[in-house]
Amino acid sequence: MSLAFPVLLENLSPHQRAAFLLRADDGRIQTIHSTVNPDKLRHLDQVSDLGARLRAQRRSGGNP
Repeated sequence: MSLAFPVLLENLSPHQRAAFLLRADDGRIQTIHSTVNPDKLRHLDQVSDLGARLRAQRRSGGNP
């Protein structure tokens, strides 16, 4: 999986996470890649709550 594209990280449990990469063309999803391999995901930063971040940004008047 290439991390040159935006990746969605999801905590599946306190000790397991998953990464999903969506490749799009002309606004349509063409390919979905995913991994739950802990050796490949160990180096990634903490996962944040995107929904909470977007709500906070909207409340502060920023663009999503």
